[in-house]
Amino acid sequence: MLKDKIVELNPERVLDIGCRDGSFTAELSQYCGEIIAIDINPDAVERALKDNSKSNIEYMVGDGRSVEFDDAGFDLVYEKDALHHIKEWQQAVDEMLRLSSNYVLIEEPLNDPRSEAKRNAIMAQEFFLEVQREAGYSHFKYISLETLKGYLKHKGLNFEIEIEKCDEPETYEHHFDQFEEFAFKTGRGDYWMKRLDDFLDEMKGRPICQSDTLFIEVRKLK
Repeated sequence: MLKDKIVELNPERVLDIGCRDGSFTAELSQYCGEIIAIDINPDAVERALKDNSKSNIEYMVGDGRSVEFDDAGFDLVYEKDALHHIKEWQQAVDEMLRLSSNYVLIEEPLNDPRSEAKRNAIMAQEFFLEVQREAGYSHFKYISLETLKGYLKHKGLNFEIEIEKCDEPETYEHHFDQFEEFAFKTGRGDYWMKRLDDFLDEMKGRPICQSDTLFIEVRKLK
């Protein structure tokens, strides 16, 4: 959804909030004139520079809650799966709105407890969040549709929403493929791996699936 919209718009000057390793940014580069891509993690920016360098992309370390660019300096500002890593996500949205002269695009994972598999996925996410927080990783619950809608409505914005529902089965092995890395960053690796074994025993035989995707297009009034 996000990529399709950017391809359609073919924007000249773009800001990517939370670029991580730059793989998605590089994928979009052929459809944009210039992209400034920021991430708060210096290691992520270093990987982006190494693995996904393009002539029209400038990677830099930056905080999405406070970006040092002029008002309306970009004709499109987007984020992909970054807001739920920011506790004060409203500040990041405000910055996106300040920095864009036209379009603000938001794409986030979305939970919907419509099925047993979806509810199990939410339980697995909440358990994973425990170890991530103890490891010092900035990750929070997915922002609900109503919360995001309410915030944008409160600001008097015109926006469109699209939801891509996904009920594709997922394995617990895939869901927790990075769990061990976080577990041992806490200094209590054995404890957390035992907790994981207990959780997997409890969930044995119970289905799990991937999250839905929420896409929001904000068109600023000129």
